[in-house]
Amino acid sequence: MSVFGNGRGSGVALCTRWLGLIMAVVVVMAMLVGCDQSDSRERVRVLAVTVPGTPWHDMWARFGAAAEQLPEPLIRVELFVLSQFGPEENMIANLRRNRAQIAGLSLQGASQVVPELNLLLAPYLFESQQELDFILDNYLLAAYSELLEEQGLTIIQWADVGWTHLYARQPMLEPEQVQGQRLRTSRAYGARIFGRVLEANQIVLPFTDVIPSLQTGLIDGGQSGVGMFAMAGIASEANHLMLTAHAYDAGLIVANAAWWKGLTPDVRGQIRQALDPVDQTRVDVRALIARLEAGLRANPDVTVHDLKPDQRLAWQAASADATAQLIDQIGGRATEIYQRIQEGKAAFQAHHAQAHEANQSDD
Repeated sequence: MSVFGNGRGSGVALCTRWLGLIMAVVVVMAMLVGCDQSDSRERVRVLAVTVPGTPWHDMWARFGAAAEQLPEPLIRVELFVLSQFGPEENMIANLRRNRAQIAGLSLQGASQVVPELNLLLAPYLFESQQELDFILDNYLLAAYSELLEEQGLTIIQWADVGWTHLYARQPMLEPEQVQGQRLRTSRAYGARIFGRVLEANQIVLPFTDVIPSLQTGLIDGGQSGVGMFAMAGIASEANHLMLTAHAYDAGLIVANAAWWKGLTPDVRGQIRQALDPVDQTRVDVRALIARLEAGLRANPDVTVHDLKPDQRLAWQAASADATAQLIDQIGGRATEIYQRIQEGKAAFQAHHAQAHEANQSDD
């Protein structure tokens, strides 16, 4: 028996039905293409690695919603912010080829194309979040914009990730305890320099391999912010978190430079209007980090170690040569960037002193 039925007539009828179905699909596809072509809004495809329910994911969700709610929208946002395009290396490649137009990147990810960004990850370079914010906004945005432009990218605004700490399966409260320990690190110079000056046995691994590597004993610990330590499940395998706060991962939102320059001022204005202001992003991220840290402290299976003042000084002293080594390794405009940071530090201190004096006079 033929699978097409009994006899020639039924076969012809079935073929006719299949032909009709194919034609219908072609018509629908043509209609969809026509609709897409008739949409004159600028397509803005966004890439990021986020987790639902976090400020990073919520920021992009608000961006997409705000773009749709504009009175006369000129942009059509497509969100791929759940790692659909793979790790940051893949995201950057797609961004530079204009397969995507905007991406949210960590410093460690972006430093793959602009090595000078590694300098921001130097151990104990910044003394507070407020100092860092001031310097990023007022002293480094222009310089890093130039460097990114050379690589086909442009900064739209800074983002925020948080302080980087050490985690391990056993306490490491003194720098000497890190020596010889197998610590996971990323490829970023800034991340590796800390372990190098402490004489750790560093193992470069993608973040996705952290959990299985802890389970098999390939690594003893690593570096992470509170966010990923709590949300990615690291705490279940390495239950000691040492709040070294030795580096700060600011993150940044970048665009394909040629695409961005080719936009009209009105389109660029709508993109900036739909994005959360950087100050709001910082508030949201830091509030989440505080909640996650409180949750870790309340977890009886996790120990959060606060460093005493003398312990913090010991960590700073042990890594004192790291910045100079990092500048030498990076080369390029690293020395210039470092000088700008020092200028920013002096300006921040002067600004802080003036504000303190003004408050005292008001009292």
